[in-house]
Amino acid sequence: LPGVKDAQVAAQIGVGGGLERVVVHLYLAEGASSGENGLGTRLIEPVAPVLIMGESPRQDGFSSFPQDSLTWRVKSLVADFYGIEPEAVIVSIAG
Repeated sequence: LPGVKDAQVAAQIGVGGGLERVVVHLYLAEGASSGENGLGTRLIEPVAPVLIMGESPRQDGFSSFPQDSLTWRVKSLVADFYGIEPEAVIVSIAG
């Protein structure tokens, strides 16, 4: 995948001998960890803290960072490859 330098994958086999879980640890390429995510967009720069009064806004189903998109793409790719549910794929990203 663009922006990914390396990946380590571990599979967990269940009691019955079937694939239970896949853990993927991604290492981003140089440009990806410094702002470029490899998808043609830039990561959002941090802003000064703000005070929110009242009820906090909901963020259900909202992908705030392009890395969330990368995580989703990897989960989907691995799940399709192994024929498992995306919830059985755990993805972590290191810079």
